[in-house]
Amino acid sequence: MRVTTDTFVEIENVQTGKKENASIGMFKEENMMEVFIVGNRLVLKYKKSAGMYIGSIYGMEFQSKGPDMANVKEWRA
Repeated sequence: MRVTTDTFVEIENVQTGKKENASIGMFKEENMMEVFIVGNRLVLKYKKSAGMYIGSIYGMEFQSKGPDMANVKEWRA
C-alpha cells in the first residue's frame, strides 16, 4: 500500500484571509511542504500545535492544512 497526494493544495494568506490554489513541489507529511504560487517558491513548515503548515514570503504569512491524501492498494496483474 502506498500513499498518494493531490498535486494542488489550498493555501491562505493569514493577513487578508484570501485563499488560493498552489502547485505542490515537494511534500513530507507532518514535516514540510514546498509549493509554487504564481511562479514563487514557498516552503511551509509543519507546526504541530496548530496542525497546519505555516510559512512566509515577502512579508506575508501563509498557512495550509496540507494536501488530501489517499491510500492506494496495489494489485498484482
